[in-house]
Amino acid sequence: DAARAADQAAVREQKEASSRARYAAGEISLDVQGMRGRLARKGLTYSQHPEHPQHPEHPEHPEHPEHPEHPDRTDPQEHA
Repeated sequence: DAARAADQAAVREQKEASSRARYAAGEISLDVQGMRGRLARKGLTYSQHPEHPQHPEHPEHPEHPEHPEHPDRTDPQEHA
């Protein structure tokens, strides 16, 4: 029936828009699709590669000591 198909299409479109917004905000599909918990129940864990900007060892990550916003970092210009 056409009305039911239109309703299902609207629901799917809304779900996809929500997923796109989460991806745009930086979430990964593992979390958007709810897989992290399912994998953990099977004894699996996810870790990012150190070259990924969200990995703490990547210089662009705020927790990396070389990141400009890291609390322990001092500005070299302050000591010049």
